[in-house]
Amino acid sequence: MSEIIQKLLEQLSSIAVDEHGDNFDHFTDFQIDSLIAKFEAIINFDPDNKYRYSREIEYGFTHQAFSFLAELYMEKKEYEKARKAILKAVDLTEKIKNNELYETFQSDNYYVLGMIYYLLGQTDKAMPCFERSVELSNNHKAFLGMCLCYRKKRDLREARANLKMAKTLKALLYTRYKIL
Repeated sequence: MSEIIQKLLEQLSSIAVDEHGDNFDHFTDFQIDSLIAKFEAIINFDPDNKYRYSREIEYGFTHQAFSFLAELYMEKKEYEKARKAILKAVDLTEKIKNNELYETFQSDNYYVLGMIYYLLGQTDKAMPCFERSVELSNNHKAFLGMCLCYRKKRDLREARANLKMAKTLKALLYTRYKIL
C-alpha cells in the first residue's frame, strides 16, 4: 500500500507543479476538488508523517500533502481550511529539521501561510510569515508578499525595495537553472 501512496504523491506533485508553475489557476473546479480528495486520502493514510519514501530519505510525505492541500483550498478561496492545512504542514515539517530540504519546504510553507493571512486581510500576521520564509531561504515570492503588505500600509519605499529584491532573486534563480 505504501508504494501506491508514494506513486500517487509523485503523480500529484507533478500535476501540481507542471508547465504552468506552482499554482492551480488553470484547473477547473472539478479538477481541484478531485485533487483535494486525493491529497486528503494521502493524509488519512499517514496523518503523522511517519511513512518514509525509502531508508535513505528520512522524512515522510504527509507534510507535502498538507502544503498542496492548503494551496488547493486557497484556489477555492477556502482560507480557513487552507490556514489549518498549512499550519499542519509547518508542524510536520519541523519534524524533518535535520533534512537538507527542511529550509526549502518550510520557507514555502511560511510563504503560503503569509499569503493566507494577507488574503484574510491580516497583514500584521502575514508579515512575520514572509520574514520567516526569507530567513529560511531568501524566497523571492516572500519578498513579493512583503511588498504587498507594505503597499497596503502605504509604505511605498519599503514596497519598492521588496519588489526590487524579489525581481533580483527571481532573475538569479532563472539564471542558475538556465546554466544547468
